[in-house]
Amino acid sequence: ICVGCWCVLVRHGNISESDWKNSNYRCRTCRYELNKKWREDNRDRTKNNRRVWNAANPELKKATNYKSHVWKTYGLTMDQLSDMLKSQSGACANNMCRKPLELNTRTCHIDHNHSTGEVRGLLCARCNLGVGVLERPDYPGLVTYLDSFNQKLPSLGGTDDEANS
Repeated sequence: ICVGCWCVLVRHGNISESDWKNSNYRCRTCRYELNKKWREDNRDRTKNNRRVWNAANPELKKATNYKSHVWKTYGLTMDQLSDMLKSQSGACANNMCRKPLELNTRTCHIDHNHSTGEVRGLLCARCNLGVGVLERPDYPGLVTYLDSFNQKLPSLGGTDDEANS
Protein backbone atom coordinates (compact mmCIF):
# COMPACT_ATOMS: atom_id res chain seq x y z
CA ILE A 1 0.00 0.00 0.00
CA CYS A 2 1.28 3.45 -0.92
CA VAL A 3 2.09 5.51 2.18
CA GLY A 4 1.02 8.68 0.34
CA CYS A 5 -2.42 7.92 -1.12
CA TRP A 6 -3.07 4.40 0.25
CA CYS A 7 -3.52 2.86 -3.19
CA VAL A 8 -2.59 -0.81 -3.64
CA LEU A 9 0.88 -1.38 -5.11
CA VAL A 10 2.17 -4.43 -6.95
CA ARG A 11 5.42 -5.88 -5.60
CA HIS A 12 8.18 -6.42 -8.15
CA GLY A 13 10.34 -9.55 -8.09
CA ASN A 14 13.55 -7.86 -6.93
CA ILE A 15 12.07 -6.78 -3.55
CA SER A 16 12.04 -9.34 -0.75
CA GLU A 17 8.80 -10.06 1.11
CA SER A 18 10.16 -8.72 4.42
CA ASP A 19 11.41 -5.48 2.80
CA TRP A 20 8.04 -5.10 1.09
CA LYS A 21 6.07 -5.42 4.35
CA ASN A 22 8.32 -3.06 6.37
CA SER A 23 8.77 -0.32 3.79
CA ASN A 24 7.56 3.14 2.96
CA TYR A 25 6.84 2.60 -0.72
CA ARG A 26 5.00 5.20 -2.75
CA CYS A 27 3.14 4.89 -6.05
CA ARG A 28 4.47 6.65 -9.14
CA THR A 29 2.11 9.61 -8.71
CA CYS A 30 3.09 10.14 -5.07
CA ARG A 31 6.83 9.79 -5.88
CA TYR A 32 6.43 12.38 -8.65
CA GLU A 33 4.66 14.82 -6.31
CA LEU A 34 7.22 14.25 -3.54
CA ASN A 35 10.14 14.84 -5.94
CA LYS A 36 8.43 17.90 -7.41
CA LYS A 37 7.97 19.38 -3.93
CA TRP A 38 11.62 18.69 -3.09
CA ARG A 39 12.79 20.44 -6.28
CA GLU A 40 10.57 23.45 -5.49
CA ASP A 41 11.90 23.61 -1.92
CA ASN A 42 15.50 23.30 -3.15
CA ARG A 43 15.48 25.45 -6.31
CA ASP A 44 19.03 26.77 -5.85
CA ARG A 45 20.44 23.29 -5.31
CA THR A 46 18.50 21.92 -8.30
CA LYS A 47 19.61 24.81 -10.51
CA ASN A 48 23.24 24.36 -9.47
CA ASN A 49 23.09 20.58 -10.06
CA ARG A 50 21.66 21.19 -13.56
CA ARG A 51 24.35 23.80 -14.31
CA VAL A 52 27.13 21.44 -13.20
CA TRP A 53 25.72 18.54 -15.24
CA ASN A 54 25.28 20.73 -18.34
CA ALA A 55 28.87 21.95 -18.09
CA ALA A 56 30.19 18.41 -17.65
CA ASN A 57 28.04 16.97 -20.50
CA PRO A 58 27.74 19.56 -23.31
CA GLU A 59 27.22 16.99 -26.07
CA LEU A 60 24.57 15.10 -24.10
CA LYS A 61 22.83 18.38 -23.28
CA LYS A 62 22.77 19.35 -26.96
CA ALA A 63 21.43 15.93 -27.99
CA THR A 64 18.82 15.96 -25.23
CA ASN A 65 17.64 19.45 -26.21
CA TYR A 66 17.33 18.42 -29.88
CA LYS A 67 15.53 15.19 -28.99
CA SER A 68 13.11 17.09 -26.75
CA HIS A 69 12.50 19.76 -29.42
CA VAL A 70 11.75 17.16 -32.11
CA TRP A 71 9.32 15.31 -29.83
CA LYS A 72 7.50 18.43 -28.56
CA THR A 73 7.29 20.15 -31.94
CA TYR A 74 6.70 17.28 -34.37
CA GLY A 75 5.78 14.29 -32.18
CA LEU A 76 8.67 12.27 -33.59
CA THR A 77 11.19 10.08 -31.80
CA MET A 78 14.82 9.98 -32.89
CA ASP A 79 14.26 6.45 -34.24
CA GLN A 80 11.42 7.71 -36.45
CA LEU A 81 13.62 10.57 -37.63
CA SER A 82 16.45 8.15 -38.43
CA ASP A 83 14.04 5.91 -40.36
CA MET A 84 12.81 8.94 -42.30
CA LEU A 85 16.39 9.88 -43.22
CA LYS A 86 17.14 6.27 -44.27
CA SER A 87 14.02 6.21 -46.46
CA GLN A 88 15.36 9.34 -48.18
CA SER A 89 18.75 7.63 -48.69
CA GLY A 90 20.39 10.07 -46.27
CA ALA A 91 19.76 13.04 -48.56
CA CYS A 92 17.48 16.06 -48.96
CA ALA A 93 13.89 15.10 -49.88
CA ASN A 94 13.97 17.55 -52.81
CA ASN A 95 14.79 15.33 -55.80
CA MET A 96 16.48 18.23 -57.59
CA CYS A 97 18.88 18.78 -54.66
CA ARG A 98 19.68 15.45 -52.90
CA LYS A 99 22.30 17.10 -50.65
CA PRO A 100 23.57 14.63 -47.98
CA LEU A 101 22.03 15.24 -44.53
CA GLU A 102 22.99 14.34 -40.96
CA LEU A 103 20.58 14.38 -38.03
CA ASN A 104 21.09 16.84 -35.19
CA THR A 105 22.94 19.33 -37.37
CA ARG A 106 22.01 22.73 -38.73
CA THR A 107 21.91 21.28 -42.24
CA CYS A 108 18.98 18.93 -41.57
CA HIS A 109 15.54 20.57 -41.33
CA ILE A 110 12.19 18.89 -40.68
CA ASP A 111 9.77 20.06 -43.37
CA HIS A 112 6.19 20.25 -42.15
CA ASN A 113 2.90 21.83 -43.07
CA HIS A 114 2.42 24.83 -40.77
CA SER A 115 -1.37 24.56 -41.00
CA THR A 116 -1.76 20.86 -40.19
CA GLY A 117 1.59 20.10 -38.53
CA GLU A 118 2.05 17.09 -40.83
CA VAL A 119 5.72 16.21 -41.37
CA ARG A 120 6.58 15.88 -45.06
CA GLY A 121 10.28 15.00 -45.00
CA LEU A 122 13.80 16.18 -44.25
CA LEU A 123 15.29 19.04 -46.24
CA CYS A 124 18.63 20.81 -46.44
CA ALA A 125 18.72 24.40 -45.15
CA ARG A 126 18.42 25.98 -48.62
CA CYS A 127 15.44 23.87 -49.71
CA ASN A 128 13.71 24.42 -46.37
CA LEU A 129 14.08 28.18 -46.74
CA GLY A 130 12.69 28.01 -50.27
CA VAL A 131 9.66 25.99 -49.21
CA GLY A 132 9.06 28.37 -46.32
CA VAL A 133 9.02 31.38 -48.64
CA LEU A 134 6.79 29.71 -51.22
CA GLU A 135 4.23 28.67 -48.59
CA ARG A 136 3.76 32.20 -47.28
CA PRO A 137 0.27 33.54 -48.00
CA ASP A 138 1.65 36.89 -49.20
CA TYR A 139 3.43 35.18 -52.13
CA PRO A 140 0.53 33.40 -53.90
CA GLY A 141 1.72 34.12 -57.42
CA LEU A 142 5.43 33.49 -56.94
CA VAL A 143 5.37 29.92 -58.25
CA THR A 144 3.24 30.96 -61.23
CA TYR A 145 5.63 33.83 -61.93
CA LEU A 146 8.66 31.53 -61.87
CA ASP A 147 6.92 28.95 -64.06
CA SER A 148 5.97 31.57 -66.64
CA PHE A 149 9.51 32.96 -66.64
CA ASN A 150 11.02 29.50 -67.13
CA GLN A 151 8.67 28.85 -70.09
CA LYS A 152 10.12 31.91 -71.88
CA LEU A 153 13.64 30.48 -71.67
CA PRO A 154 15.14 27.42 -73.34
CA SER A 155 14.99 24.32 -71.20
CA LEU A 156 17.00 24.83 -68.04
CA GLY A 157 19.28 21.91 -67.29
CA GLY A 158 18.24 20.04 -70.43
CA THR A 159 20.38 18.93 -73.38
CA ASP A 160 21.29 21.20 -76.28
CA ASP A 161 18.97 19.15 -78.54
CA GLU A 162 15.99 20.01 -76.32
CA ALA A 163 16.85 23.73 -76.34
CA ASN A 164 17.13 23.84 -80.16
CA SER A 165 13.83 22.11 -80.83
